[in-house]
Amino acid sequence: MRKYIELFFLYVLAPLILLVEIHYGFKITYFLLGFIYVAYITIKEEEIEWKIEWRLKTRGLLVPLIIRFFFILITTFLFIHFFEGEKLFNVITNKPSLWAWFSLVYIGLSVIPQEFLYRTLFFRRYKQLFSNKWVFFAVNCVLFSFAHIWLQSYVVLLFTFVGGIFYFLTYNHTRSLLFVCIEHAAYGLWLFTVGFGELFNFPV
Repeated sequence: MRKYIELFFLYVLAPLILLVEIHYGFKITYFLLGFIYVAYITIKEEEIEWKIEWRLKTRGLLVPLIIRFFFILITTFLFIHFFEGEKLFNVITNKPSLWAWFSLVYIGLSVIPQEFLYRTLFFRRYKQLFSNKWVFFAVNCVLFSFAHIWLQSYVVLLFTFVGGIFYFLTYNHTRSLLFVCIEHAAYGLWLFTVGFGELFNFPV
C-alpha cells in the first residue's frame, strides 16, 4: 500500500500541483519534500548504485532507434517549415548563447531527473506492483506524459506519450540511465532547435 501512495504523490499529485493556481511557496515546499523523500528511498531503501554502463545490450535496438529518430527529425522539420516557417531554427540562429546555456540547463535539470524518476526508480521500485508487463508499460508511459500536463497542451501530451514509449523501450532493453538520457536529450534538444521550444515553454 505504501508504494501505491508514493506513486500517487510523486507521479499524479506532483504534476497537478504544477498545474493548479496556488501559492508558489506551497509548490516549492511540496517539491522540496518530494526531492528529500526520493533521495531517502534511493539511498536507504533501494540502494541504487550510481554507475555508468558503457557496455550496453544494444542488439536489436540501434536500428529502430536510428529509424525513429530520423523519422521524427524529418517530420518535425517539415511541419515547422511549412506551417510555422518563422520559427525554423529561430533560437539557434538568432540567440545562440540562449540556445547553448538553456540546453545545458535542460539536460541537467529536466532530462536527467525525469529519466531517473520515470525509468531508473520506477523500474527498480514499482515494477513488482504490476503483474502484467503491458500494464506496467502503459502506466509508465501515461504517467510520463501526465507529468507534462501543466503545459496545458494536447500536442505536448501526445509528444511526451510517444517519447515515453521510446524511452521505456530503450531503458527496458539496456537498463542504462546514461543511454536513455542521451536519447531523451537528443529528442528534446532537436525539438528546441527546430522550432518547437515555445510549445514546451522553453525560452525563445
